Amino acid sequence: MGRHTKEDSSLSTSSSNSSLSYSTSNRNATTDPENLSISSNSNNLSNDHSLKITFKTELIFLLFGTTVLYSYNTYINSIDYFQLLFPDDDSIATNIARVFNIANSMTFFLSVTFVEQFTIKARYYTSIIMECIVALFFFIYPNVSSPNIIVIYVFEAISAIFTGILFGTTMGFAGLFGGNCSTMAASGLALSGVTTAICRVLSKLMGKGEGWFYFGITFIVYACSFVAFIFFEKTDLAQEKIRNSKTSNNFCYRMKRFGKVMQKIWIFFVEAFLCMTITLTLFPGYATQTISKHGLSSDWVTTIITSMFMAGDFIGRLLTRWVTFPKPKYLFIPHFCRLLFFVLFCISIEGVAVQDDIWIYFMTFFLALTSGYYVTLCLSYTATSEKLDSEEVELGSFLASLGLNLGVFAGSWLTYAMPK
Repeated sequence: MGRHTKEDSSLSTSSSNSSLSYSTSNRNATTDPENLSISSNSNNLSNDHSLKITFKTELIFLLFGTTVLYSYNTYINSIDYFQLLFPDDDSIATNIARVFNIANSMTFFLSVTFVEQFTIKARYYTSIIMECIVALFFFIYPNVSSPNIIVIYVFEAISAIFTGILFGTTMGFAGLFGGNCSTMAASGLALSGVTTAICRVLSKLMGKGEGWFYFGITFIVYACSFVAFIFFEKTDLAQEKIRNSKTSNNFCYRMKRFGKVMQKIWIFFVEAFLCMTITLTLFPGYATQTISKHGLSSDWVTTIITSMFMAGDFIGRLLTRWVTFPKPKYLFIPHFCRLLFFVLFCISIEGVAVQDDIWIYFMTFFLALTSGYYVTLCLSYTATSEKLDSEEVELGSFLASLGLNLGVFAGSWLTYAMPK
């Protein structure tokens, strides 16, 4: 009897210590070797393995990130398609980007007031379902009737609104899983551009029926992401991370949290804003004004420029998984250096020097490469910032993404200031 009581006491003490270790662990503890050792000794090994963030998890976030801007890249890569549908509209290349970017960025900004009022799952499911509906519309409407440009813009704006919500939700969700998952989600943003560019080239080679193929792929991508999220959010790992996501119906409390977190990550917010302002001022509207010296038609010039941008953006974002330079303290330097791209683009397009579309193709690639690399560093450094508590990571990642989107908004308006 005495031996039995001693074992019970030992088990109780062990359980208490394990519970205490779990309840007092925080984000810093998971990166501390001593704390990690204590945690692993006090938890079941099989359970510890099941909650490990694996490369498979990172690939899931690559898919989620790909879905976020898939509609935007679908429209950007189909600018030449819409130019053929509406040959009398000379500003359609600029307007396609402008309508989406303005609607998207305004929604993202306004979502500050309600983002923590709803759960991650509620925001994701609502957004992805609406994107599926709009994707289905574009699959059918331009292919079965004589489309109206205003209707095209209206449904593009609807897609942009829910993309704004999906963007913040996905990047905040990825932030809960650490820097690598944030990087993969950000890489997915660019992978959608590469994928849509490839699909657009293939559809152009198909000739008749290109719209059915091109917009059909967009619907399939959204449907796949929807199904993937259903299964992933039910896993133990996802459930554990979602518990660090805060919701509140108290508006004043939410705004106070926003202010507190912004004080910790404001530098990444500003850098992301500057990065995307530079990029979206030059691409796609201004860059696609290039006239080919090598006999290419305007629609192929647009396709090549867009494809070069998408490839550079993806490579730049993916590089941050292995290379992180410079460190957070000096990240502002390359962001300011990127202002030189205004000179490099203008001297060619305005006929000052290097009057060759090949120059613009390469400048577009490097514009996208640096944009993708440095803005992803902003997101990754935010997700791994030691200044943030575990329950602040999602909000911090959301705010860094907000800076990115406000940069897109500013760049879309600054296109009006560029030479015609």
